[in-house]
Amino acid sequence: MVPGKAAFGITVVPRSGADVRVVGKWDLLGRIDEIARLYEGRALTFSLAHEFRGLLAEWMKAEKETLAALDARLEAMAIAIARKKRSSEAALELIRTFFKDVENPRRALESLTQCLYVARPFARARREAGGGAS
Repeated sequence: MVPGKAAFGITVVPRSGADVRVVGKWDLLGRIDEIARLYEGRALTFSLAHEFRGLLAEWMKAEKETLAALDARLEAMAIAIARKKRSSEAALELIRTFFKDVENPRRALESLTQCLYVARPFARARREAGGGAS
């Protein structure tokens, strides 16, 4: 639930796997659009969302005493994973925007991961509409 008015929600129901839902204020829609464009230009790989989901799963297994230390490193870990996946500098900057001015880095990574999953069908549809290769 997003407090206040002027919010949106998108649910992606893939053929396989769990549904993915994003809710947020309208500025988040701009980020999703930017992610779709980065996918289109191959500045991001579709597998990055899976990597981030894995990182979140590992975070959930951590001992309570180490969670604060992990929280402090989540952004750096996400950037390192994105670099390993050969994401562009524009993609890295977009990732950083999710972590700016947030109190909870885990929620920032969850939001980023959800947006990565939600943007995928938009990028595919744009590519198909433009006649590009898949």
